[in-house]
Amino acid sequence: MIKIIITLFYTLCALGLLAANPAAELQYYQNKYPNQKVVDISLKQSLHIAMVGGKPEIYQEEYLERIYLTDQTFDGKEQIRYSPIDTLLSIEAYTLVPEGNKYKKIPVKQFNYYSDIADFIFYDDSRACSFVFPALSKGSKTVYKTKKKINSLYFIHPFFFTNGPATEVSEARINYDNNVEMLFNQYGIVPETLETVIKKNAKNTVITYTMRNIPQMEHEKNVRARLAYIPHIVPRIGSYTTKTGTIEVLTSLDNLHNLYYGYIKAIDQTPEPAVKLLTDSITAGKTTEFDKVKAVYDWVQHNIRYVAIEDGDKGLVPEGAAQVFNKRYGDCKGMSNLMKTMLDGIGIQSHITWVGTSRLPYKYTELPSPVVDNHMILHYAGANGKDYILDATSEYQSIEYAPSAIQGKQCLISIDSSTYRVYEIPHSFNLVQQSMVINIDGTSLKITDTTCYNGNYKNAIAYALAHKSNSEKQRFYQNMLDGEGFPKSTVYNLQHTDIYAVDNPLCFYANFELRDYIIEIADELYMKPYFGKTVETSIDIAKRKYPFSLSNKGGWLCTQIINIPKEYSISHLPENIDFTHPLFALKVHYTHNKNQLLIDIDYHENFITLPTEDYEKWNEMNKLVRQVRGQSIVFRKN
Repeated sequence: MIKIIITLFYTLCALGLLAANPAAELQYYQNKYPNQKVVDISLKQSLHIAMVGGKPEIYQEEYLERIYLTDQTFDGKEQIRYSPIDTLLSIEAYTLVPEGNKYKKIPVKQFNYYSDIADFIFYDDSRACSFVFPALSKGSKTVYKTKKKINSLYFIHPFFFTNGPATEVSEARINYDNNVEMLFNQYGIVPETLETVIKKNAKNTVITYTMRNIPQMEHEKNVRARLAYIPHIVPRIGSYTTKTGTIEVLTSLDNLHNLYYGYIKAIDQTPEPAVKLLTDSITAGKTTEFDKVKAVYDWVQHNIRYVAIEDGDKGLVPEGAAQVFNKRYGDCKGMSNLMKTMLDGIGIQSHITWVGTSRLPYKYTELPSPVVDNHMILHYAGANGKDYILDATSEYQSIEYAPSAIQGKQCLISIDSSTYRVYEIPHSFNLVQQSMVINIDGTSLKITDTTCYNGNYKNAIAYALAHKSNSEKQRFYQNMLDGEGFPKSTVYNLQHTDIYAVDNPLCFYANFELRDYIIEIADELYMKPYFGKTVETSIDIAKRKYPFSLSNKGGWLCTQIINIPKEYSISHLPENIDFTHPLFALKVHYTHNKNQLLIDIDYHENFITLPTEDYEKWNEMNKLVRQVRGQSIVFRKN
């Protein structure tokens, strides 16, 4: 222990000397972090909670010092985001430019304040302050300091120990009155990398969390909820004690539901007779309760435009049904409340529901806090025992399954003022079904294709096609072929089914040509099988850092009929493939007669996050995918 303290002492002394010598400091960080463009030398965040007037008063501060290690030109742009629930009290920023054996301080003079709307914001619109660091060059450093007042006991921001670049030292300090109960959840932190020091006296408790030598964040593909792997701590006030007793804030999920139910109670309930008239009209003749629910869902889905921007208290309280109905637009909360009001009017029970999208790694059962969610939907319990998730913001989504972004996530269903339910939204299986007739014309393939997209695949394609001209749609289909590895292609006669028929597959009917696809050598034609709807995603097991995940469960079923050219017969076929695993599968079967070759392909991915013990088998299947793409069918002249 003494040796560790002495080593740390000399290290801190050395860094202190470096700070007075820009050239030595630059050399130190270049040697320690080779191939890095910037390094965050020090990231310090603090939270101070004092009891003022019998209630917690919250202040948050941040300090970031960064050094630039290369000659690359940097634009110097920086942005500080904050919420209307916060008050930005002060901000200071400056550049430290090497000047001999010291740094010259050049302050930032202009700060721009504005609204910064992001599509994942649920409870309010963000604010931002942007500025530009002057005189950036190799060896220069930038510093900014901010102080905010947090005006809500419920919305304390997480402490992230890194902003992305390699970080030398990162510290989070929480200083709070002993009358306040603080609770903490950790994410993306390896326990042995976190230093924790707790100091307590008669009045206050100070907890200091420190992490050192944090590597630059990796940007691996196929990562779900990246926030889960960025080291951070989510603090929250559980309760606080006054002279009259203890007041709970976010001790349990009961507290969070009480908070949210208060927002529901605050909804403007001004009646709108036109809403009831319309509901009666669109549900007339529907014989089942489910059909009536579906009629309401379809109408809101296709007649209320989704707009994610809400100002002021509308960031927390759903807008009244009358306002959304009359304006014909609303955010997720307003659209959900309109559907509920319409269903209430015809005696059908539904429930306002909160959920976090897949970018958020949190669960209600682990973290009862508003940071868990960023979206509102409506829940309907069907007579068949099925839970239906009604998200009218997704214009082309079938009522039978939830949008991809919230599948697999816990949602909080509000039953009444004291009753709620946590439900995990299941993942649906999404399928692409394709049938092709292929004719060989010289070295080209002329193909008649029917491809049908189901589930979330269909939803994504429908958004891409919406409001596009015929030429733009043809270009989109062309781009899909390019993305599948067929750049020498031309599309003809493209048609598709109605994108608004949300309960049906979206089918393309097209003719296209793949040029220079056949290789002709003497009396033989060499052709690789068409294998276009899969992406080879082998895992580098030794280097993989984060769990390997997919956005959707899905599969590709393809039947290809290849008309064998006259005067030719098949002299070689690749072997059939039958690779089956509980979580994924690849089957490729070849059968032929004198005139035709039939290829049946069945490719399935029936998982979201792949267990590490299955990585080798996954790579084995992907090796077969490469094999199928690389092997040739050989036709020989008779």
